[in-house]
Amino acid sequence: MLCAIATDDGTQLMDRHFGDAAQYDIHQLTGTGVLLVKTIVNPFRDDGPDEHGSAVDHADHLKAGNMKELFLADDVRVLVSRRFGPNIQRMVKNFVPVVARCRTVAQVRDLLNVHRQQIARAWDAGSGREPVIIS
Repeated sequence: MLCAIATDDGTQLMDRHFGDAAQYDIHQLTGTGVLLVKTIVNPFRDDGPDEHGSAVDHADHLKAGNMKELFLADDVRVLVSRRFGPNIQRMVKNFVPVVARCRTVAQVRDLLNVHRQQIARAWDAGSGREPVIIS
């Protein structure tokens, strides 16, 4: 199962919403551990006003749709962050949101391994799934 971990630098989780990360480290949750597969730079990051000078809507449905397509194209099933914004209601239909109560990507990797069965059950619950909290 592939997991996208929201980070700005590949080592620390950030204290902003999932969609505001600079990058997503894609990890494979295997039977024996968690392996880094690749990094995706966030092409939809809110870096201020849009091209018309307007503030970007924090819960923009177009951004949620674009991010959904980005992760579905890579068969990502799990989204991991310290925080999620209002778009979590849209994303939960296609992904398992995991709220991490830790600070580093290394800690998240360990916790994903520990909670792998809980995450798998959440995936199996379908579009009515609830976020998983790991700590």
